[in-house]
Amino acid sequence: MLIRYVLAGLFNTCVAFVVYYASVRWLMAPAWLGNLAGMVMSILSGFLLSKYFVFNHGARTSYQIVLKYLLTYGAQYVVGTSVIYVFMRLGLSAIEAYIVAVPCMVAVSFFLQRYWVFSSRQDAS
Repeated sequence: MLIRYVLAGLFNTCVAFVVYYASVRWLMAPAWLGNLAGMVMSILSGFLLSKYFVFNHGARTSYQIVLKYLLTYGAQYVVGTSVIYVFMRLGLSAIEAYIVAVPCMVAVSFFLQRYWVFSSRQDAS
């Protein structure tokens, strides 16, 4: 499961980074907006990959799962943006700070998805 998560995460990280980079470098957007744009673009592909490829959660998609998944991205956004802010205040560029933030965002996302969003405990109830 962890290998599938890493593969899906690499794809989504690339999507998010390309959008973030384009937003910050070419559109001159602030880092927080670039991070938000990148995350929004990777939400749909991330949900589908997580549901079917990573956690093999089956065909049932409830509103509760979608809401939990979106809240997970909210938590990931807050963590990522906070780390970016702190490291930019410490002198890193927006791009360097994003690279530092990625492992934090990945960890938050994996644990919330594994043990909350796509938890097998929910299927038994």
